[in-house]
Amino acid sequence: MDGVLIVNKPAGMTSHDVVARVRRITGEKSVGHLGTLDPMATGVLPLVLGRFTRLAQFYNEADKRYQGTIRFGWATDTYDAEGTRNGAEQPVNFTLDDLRAAPIGWREKANL
Repeated sequence: MDGVLIVNKPAGMTSHDVVARVRRITGEKSVGHLGTLDPMATGVLPLVLGRFTRLAQFYNEADKRYQGTIRFGWATDTYDAEGTRNGAEQPVNFTLDDLRAAPIGWREKANL
């Protein structure tokens, strides 16, 4: 089976888990993904099947955008949403304009 399959990856599965499931369902051994999503992440995970796996090299150079939520003033022991909270929430005293003015390289990439 040759083609591209767009999967809405649920939280709790790795990108490899999705590939393995598609291999079982389709019976196709050659299945790959065009970008890894963390197990907590949800969203679009493009897969290539069969002879289309050869096209994956061209997609790796393409621009990709991710959307997420940042909660300032909050920390966990694992630095992610799955960890245990460390202490009390800290007050945050800055505005979106302050973030836009920050001399940080990611600012342009984040479209702030």
